Amino acid sequence: MRSRIFSTIVLIVCCCCYNMFTSCKSSTEPKALDLLSTLWTLESFHIEGNVIKPQHEQIYNVRFKEGGTFTGINDCNDFGGEYRIERENSMIILSVGGSKMYCRDSKFLDYLEAFRTAKSYKIHKNWLYIYYGDNSKLIFYSE
Repeated sequence: MRSRIFSTIVLIVCCCCYNMFTSCKSSTEPKALDLLSTLWTLESFHIEGNVIKPQHEQIYNVRFKEGGTFTGINDCNDFGGEYRIERENSMIILSVGGSKMYCRDSKFLDYLEAFRTAKSYKIHKNWLYIYYGDNSKLIFYSE
């Protein structure tokens, strides 16, 4: 009888501790950011298995806005366009264009082409993945 009571008390204490620790853990994990109005900074291109990172001094970013527009920069050019979300995580770029200043070692044209051919996106915490082409993606982060 004592053994059974002791086992029950131990089980209750373990369940309470488990619930306390798991609820604390979930409340401290970062929330997924919204696509809209977040400034997303490019971390890397993944083009058919090859990873390309912008040079340290080059900045590539994008901000998607309500109303179906987006704007961004790369190391020395501005760009923007229009997009549409067809269904959850499905993205269609309707138009994209940008300034054409020469930038040494720039990936600006690859960057614009990635947006032109975007198919879908995924947000995980503070990371945005834009999938384009056959086996390629842009990976962005936000703080």
